[in-house]
Order: sequence, then structure tokens, then C-alpha cells
Amino acid sequence: MPRKNLIIFVPIILIILILGAVTAFFIIRSSKPKESQVKEPKKEAPEISQRPFFFLSPRADGKAFTTKVTKIPKDARIDYEITYLTDGVTQGIIGQVVPEQGKDFYEREHIFGTCSKNVCKYDRNVEFGKWKANIQTPDNIYEMSFDFRLQKFDLAGGKIELKDKFILDVPKKGFTMTTWTVAQENNSLPQTLSTGTRVSSGPFSVGSSGSLSSKADLKVELSQIPLNTTLKILFWDQNKNTWLDLGGEINQEEKTISTKINSLGTFVVASTNL
Repeated sequence: MPRKNLIIFVPIILIILILGAVTAFFIIRSSKPKESQVKEPKKEAPEISQRPFFFLSPRADGKAFTTKVTKIPKDARIDYEITYLTDGVTQGIIGQVVPEQGKDFYEREHIFGTCSKNVCKYDRNVEFGKWKANIQTPDNIYEMSFDFRLQKFDLAGGKIELKDKFILDVPKKGFTMTTWTVAQENNSLPQTLSTGTRVSSGPFSVGSSGSLSSKADLKVELSQIPLNTTLKILFWDQNKNTWLDLGGEINQEEKTISTKINSLGTFVVASTNL
């Protein structure tokens, strides 16, 4: 080959080789699987009015209770664990919130004990327990928990108490029959409060196997009494699907708010700016 042609041919070969290497590099790079862009969940509880609402109500014999869950987030997975003391021993119940087809709520009965072949062995002296749930939605994971207390009442009446934060004094013959109650401190609301109204204490719920036959005295402890605000006790009327204003008398020295009630259910101390 003439020297002149060789001088022209060599650079052409080098250019072809370089272009081939570059092309191969981009082909290999483009053929690699792309890493999936998985969005990490927030892992923080949403505002109290946006969380699912849990309500417990006891069976007439106090040996079981029904859990009802409403305001279930779309596409949410909710796993729960219930623990309670029976004669000083901790027992547990686990489950998952799965609404029946066509329903927007979950409802299930759990017994305090165990059953086998339709024969149940019930736990004794159950009073204090805890309900804990893990909520997982497409963009969030968080936990909710609350304490509950199971109590039995006869015609003599008595006090429904929860950690001295919530005290309901039921008068004599306040229940017309033997009644079981489950008091719990919620960390969610059955329905959003009106604009400008905030949660100051609670919410608290009392589920029962019977109803009040006369008015009872309700007292709620306050962590503080904010200045330039109005405090009132609200009651969730599930039949009318609305909050009812029960008012309330404030004791500055004891840091409490009190009122009279004639129905059991969910209560919250709410505050609004003056």
C-alpha cells in the first residue's frame, strides 16, 4: 500500500473504532435496568382528624367487646394488637382491619379468653388494657395506641375513670340494669371539628352495654387553661352525625371542666379563640 494511502486509512480506522466503542458504551448503559424510584413513606401520624377512629363497646356479660373502626383511609392496611391483664397475666389479641364488601367500616367481636370447638374459656378479673394499631397507606406508615378500662356497674352507680383525666360520676340508679362499660382515651376523632375549633383535651369514649337513665356528672382534667379562649365539652351524636355543644363549667384551681350528660359515647374538650 502506498505511504500516502496508509496515512489516510489509519485515521479512518481509528475514528471507526472510537465511534464503535462509544456506541457500544451507550447501548450497554441503556440496557441496564433502571433503579426503581420508590417513594419512602413519611412515617408520621397525620393530623388527629385524619386518622381512623376506633370505638370499643362491651358485651352485656362483660366477657367480650366489639371493635368498630371508621374513617378507614383508602388503600390502607391496618394491623392491630390488643393486650390486657387477667389475674396479673398479660393476654393478647391480634387482627387486621378488613371491611366487609360494600361497607366503609370494620366491626368485629373479640372475647376476653379463648374458644375451641365452640367452647370458650373466659379470662377473669379483666380491667385494664391497651389497643395498638399499625396503619400503612401508600405514602405513610404510623402507629396509634390508647389505653382502655373495663368496668361493671349495678344500680348503685359509681365512677367511670380513666387515669384521673376523665371521670364520669354515675348516680344511684343511673343505669337501670347491670351494665358494663369500656372507657378509652382516643387519639383520633369520629368527625372533624368546626373551623377555628381545636382539641384541648381528649377525645374520650365510653362504650357500654346499657344506657343512662338519668344525668351523670362528667369532669375532664385540663393540662392548661389557655388565655383568650373559650373551652367547651363536645359530644359526638352518631345518630345525627354531628357534634353537640354541652358547654362546661371551668374550675381554675383544679384545672378541670365539668358538665352533665345523659348519653354515653365520645367526648372532647374543644377550644376556640375569643
